[in-house]
Amino acid sequence: MRTLTLISSAIVLSLVILSIACTNTDTCNNDVKSKVSTVEKQSYSGMVTEYYKNGNKKYETKYENGKPTGKYLTWFKNGTKKAEGEYQKGKRVGIWKWYNQKGNVNFTVIYDNTGIAEL
Repeated sequence: MRTLTLISSAIVLSLVILSIACTNTDTCNNDVKSKVSTVEKQSYSGMVTEYYKNGNKKYETKYENGKPTGKYLTWFKNGTKKAEGEYQKGKRVGIWKWYNQKGNVNFTVIYDNTGIAEL
């Protein structure tokens, strides 16, 4: 049950970040080609990649036992990097960067084992 709660929290946090990062309707619409439903399973392990309908990647991350682990990358529909960071056992760690559609860093957040350490 705790794992399901963590996954739900990660999804909600991702939606919040997406709403912050959206700068136009091109990046905020439902133009996604496929979704991996197996992520909802508590014990899922493996790489998860979601694509826009145009074939460009939307996001990519690895899961271990239902929790995101390792490098996380997401892109705008045009293929420009949108955000990057790292997960450890379902928690954001280290330096996370969010970019604008021109590829410039919009903001950076540093996470430690308790959450946001520095903006």
